[in-house]
Amino acid sequence: MLTENQLALVNEWQKKAWKLGVGGTAIALVGGIAYALLSWSSEGPVNALGKVFEPFIMAYVLWFGLCVGCLALVMLHHLCGGAWSFVVQRFAEAGSRTMPFFFGTGLIIIVGGAWFSHVYPWTDQAFLDEHHNVVLKAPFLTKTWFTAAYFIYFGIFGALAYVFNKWSLNLDQTGDQNNIAKMMGLAGPGLIAYVLTMTFATTHWVMSLQPEWFSTMYTPWLIANYNLTVIPFCIILLSYFDQESPLKDAVTTRQYHHLGNFTFGFTIFWSYVSFSQFLIIWNGNLPPTTEYYFHRSVQGWNLVGFLLIVFEFFVPFVLLLCPSTKAKAKNLAMVAALILVMRLLDMHYMVSPMYRTDGAVPHAMDG
Repeated sequence: MLTENQLALVNEWQKKAWKLGVGGTAIALVGGIAYALLSWSSEGPVNALGKVFEPFIMAYVLWFGLCVGCLALVMLHHLCGGAWSFVVQRFAEAGSRTMPFFFGTGLIIIVGGAWFSHVYPWTDQAFLDEHHNVVLKAPFLTKTWFTAAYFIYFGIFGALAYVFNKWSLNLDQTGDQNNIAKMMGLAGPGLIAYVLTMTFATTHWVMSLQPEWFSTMYTPWLIANYNLTVIPFCIILLSYFDQESPLKDAVTTRQYHHLGNFTFGFTIFWSYVSFSQFLIIWNGNLPPTTEYYFHRSVQGWNLVGFLLIVFEFFVPFVLLLCPSTKAKAKNLAMVAALILVMRLLDMHYMVSPMYRTDGAVPHAMDG
């Protein structure tokens, strides 16, 4: 049970989160409506709405990755165990409980992105008439299936999040050790379901923004990105709360060292998957696939790619090689913060060139 001081701290953070969430949502709604109205007369309703929904998709995919990544971390914890994941278990469980929020906000993509605008080019018949290879994907890229699949994806994610949080709460309240066995038993199949569901979801929500392009490395790449969002996020939270009970009695330098190693491993994995995808596409040199990197090699996107190579791989790689970085919570939290900032730029690099034609210049709706 939480003490009075801990409850007060939790309530304080909940109030801050509500204010930040409500205020940010209000600003986004006002800005989006204003921008749509200004663009309505010059670009028409379909294109005007598309300009609003495009940056929303980029932001949604980024923050949804934090939510579903927390769910994956919960399952990984129960599958493997270990002191390193025990200290961030509660953060991951809390993150996974935001699933209903992302289900609700994601409906904006369904309604606005697919049914009332042409953010997804395959919803435009004129585009299909010009790209016959996309027509071959028609059974998968339809508005009806796009909508139905959305509910299937969240049905799977939501069920997993609900079950693991329910059993964890029951374990705390009753001490019934059978809950541990149930969570361990479901963790393996749950991770398999997570990867398979993410494969179809990322293809629908992100890859189909550029439907003539395809890559078998895309889902591992995006999952690696999500892991590089969740672990640094948990490191920052842990460094802030490690002096509060009960964490102060459980957190040691060893846990930070393990979390740093985990971050280091996924930094390498992210760079490996990123380079492998590039190498395969470059070696194949097929027009439908090379288009993806062509768009990211012009109009300033090449500079964004260079920044990602330096600050999302080389700098964290070198810093995380140093034992002193992982021995001090403050140092590791600074590296984690750098990775999170670069994650935002990375998602911008992954998603935005699929619909932006004006290059990497700042956009009125990017905020």
